[in-house]
Amino acid sequence: MRFVKKIGLALLVLVVLLVIYGFIFIQLHKPDYSGNKKLSNLQDEVQVYYDNYGIPHIYGKSEEDAFRVLGYVHAQDRLGKWNCFEE
Repeated sequence: MRFVKKIGLALLVLVVLLVIYGFIFIQLHKPDYSGNKKLSNLQDEVQVYYDNYGIPHIYGKSEEDAFRVLGYVHAQDRLGKWNCFEE
């Protein structure tokens, strides 16, 4: 009976550690929606506004700049902080 209790306790500790690790992992890899980013190859300033539903609204003077920022926003949402773009 002691052996079963030890295995149960070990499994409980393992599950708690996995939950803590998962929470920390998710918190560290969330995309950063605040502040200013500096992207290369932009001709002019582009503004990105996120509404209450998390939908980005991109405003730029040229379509090329807006599409470049759209690509960045899309990659940021898909990759989180694992992206390799310049900031």
